Amino acid sequence: MTQLAVREIVQKTFDAVLDSLATGQRVELRNFGVFDLKVRAARQARNLSTGDSVQVPEKIVVAFKPSKEMERRVATSGKDNRFEVSGFMPHAREELEKQANSERDLDTK
Repeated sequence: MTQLAVREIVQKTFDAVLDSLATGQRVELRNFGVFDLKVRAARQARNLSTGDSVQVPEKIVVAFKPSKEMERRVATSGKDNRFEVSGFMPHAREELEKQANSERDLDTK
């Protein structure tokens, strides 16, 4: 199967998930998890710039609950591999360590 064909299949799958959520349906992907819609109630908040009270309206949000299989596999992977596996931000671990070290140095002065 070509990369283009795989890309089309994946995109059509994502489109079907989005279409289902847009019509209010719950989407379950076996051994992966469940996408569902939740209603966040209206609430009072505060504008941090002015200190004024602001009414935040009710809104619908997408919620994801991982499957037991996903939770089991992640929990038993044996290491924190957030940085190595994704390849995203390859130097993120080093940057976080530098930041922690510099904060530690400031605390000791």
